[in-house]
Amino acid sequence: MLTDLRTPVLGGLQRGLLATGLWKPDVPAAPAALPVVLTRSAAYPHNLPMVTLEGKSVNLSELKGKVVFVNLWASWCLPCRAEMPGIEALY
Repeated sequence: MLTDLRTPVLGGLQRGLLATGLWKPDVPAAPAALPVVLTRSAAYPHNLPMVTLEGKSVNLSELKGKVVFVNLWASWCLPCRAEMPGIEALY
């Protein structure tokens, strides 16, 4: 519990329990979805600065027409860290 392995071990345990179905998180049912109409500006925020995996600054408008994968996560979030090997494999 006091080593750097705490997070990967707990993340692996969580991932294993979820995969086997032994642990099912108590997630409330989603409310009935209302139709959402997005305007062009709401669906595509043109002025969103980002940083690539290589550390290069890029604006979202430069990536228009390309597939973009955006993952918001935190280093202290165990499920976020547990999903990183899968995301890396996808990459």
